[in-house]
Amino acid sequence: MGNFSLVAILCVKPENADTMRKALEEDARLSVANEPGCLQFDLSAPQDRPGTFVLYEVYTDADAFKAHQGMPHYAAFRKVADALVVDRSVHFMERLVTGGK
Repeated sequence: MGNFSLVAILCVKPENADTMRKALEEDARLSVANEPGCLQFDLSAPQDRPGTFVLYEVYTDADAFKAHQGMPHYAAFRKVADALVVDRSVHFMERLVTGGK
């Protein structure tokens, strides 16, 4: 496969979870809809950790991810994230294989 991918874990205070979720959902939706280089953008939340979000994003390459970072919807997401995120980890990877139905 060889696509550029990342997993990000973002944590906000539980009382800010709804605001963060809305910002993430909008960024994910607009990324897939408007960025040819964004192949996948999944958002999940652990059931036992309110305020924690796990993102899995796949881009055609690192340049497509850099283009993503220049998009207006990413800037809107970052504004919310910069104000609310209390902990984060981001792992940049190469997607080796994909599966599913």
